Amino acid sequence: MMSTIKMDQGYSWRGLGDGSGRTPSSCRVRVFQPHPEQTVVVLSDMGIGASITNSIEYILLPIAQKFGVDAVTTLWIEHYPCHRASDPDVEFSRIHPTIRVGNRVAVTWSPLSRNQAEQLCGSSLE
Repeated sequence: MMSTIKMDQGYSWRGLGDGSGRTPSSCRVRVFQPHPEQTVVVLSDMGIGASITNSIEYILLPIAQKFGVDAVTTLWIEHYPCHRASDPDVEFSRIHPTIRVGNRVAVTWSPLSRNQAEQLCGSSLE
C-alpha cells in the first residue's frame, strides 16, 4: 500500500554555518503517514545555508511543533539529494532523537538505503 504524503513544504531557519547563528538556511519537509499509527518525516537538504546534520539538534523540535508531529514517536529521515557537487550520491539516514535538553535534542544517525527509506515512507522519494 502506498502512503499518501500529508505535507510537502519548505522550512527555514537561521543556521550556525558561519558560527554566528545568522546563516539563512532551509530544507524540504515531507510528512508521510504509511500506517495510521506511524508518521515519517523526511528532511531533505536543499544545499542552502547550514546543513540539516549541523542544525538538527536545534531544528527538530521546532519542525515537530510546526508540522504537528510528535518529536519522539515520529520516524525521522535525513535526505541529501544528489544535487551536491562535492558528493553526487543520494544519501539517507535515520535520525534517532535521544535526549531533550531545553529546546534542543541530542541525536544519533543510522544509514539507510534509498529502498529502506522508501519502504519506511511507503512512497518514492525523489
